[in-house]
Amino acid sequence: MLKRFAFTEFPEKSLKEFQEIYLKETGQEIGLRDANQLANDLYHLFDVFDQVSEQSEERLRSELTDNEIKALNFIEKTQQTEKRTPTVREISAHLGFKSSRTGYRILKRLQKYGH
Repeated sequence: MLKRFAFTEFPEKSLKEFQEIYLKETGQEIGLRDANQLANDLYHLFDVFDQVSEQSEERLRSELTDNEIKALNFIEKTQQTEKRTPTVREISAHLGFKSSRTGYRILKRLQKYGH
């Protein structure tokens, strides 16, 4: 269940900057009151995203082992930096295993959980 948020009164300087950004991005002017309401909505939306992200991380930690999380992080990092997916042997070596069979088992378990 999502919690209800209290209304926040943002400083006028921040709202004026927000108005400028809004005008630049949309081509429309927005009043201080509407800017404050929109800023509140965005602020709370990001807070909800943070809550969902924290819950997802907790769920991930509860269903995966440390080695599975390390393997997942290694795969993501390799894909981002090298634009390729690491091999089973590379994953095994990264985790400190000599056998690629262990890396294969970890990948199968990650696949089972939809990662």
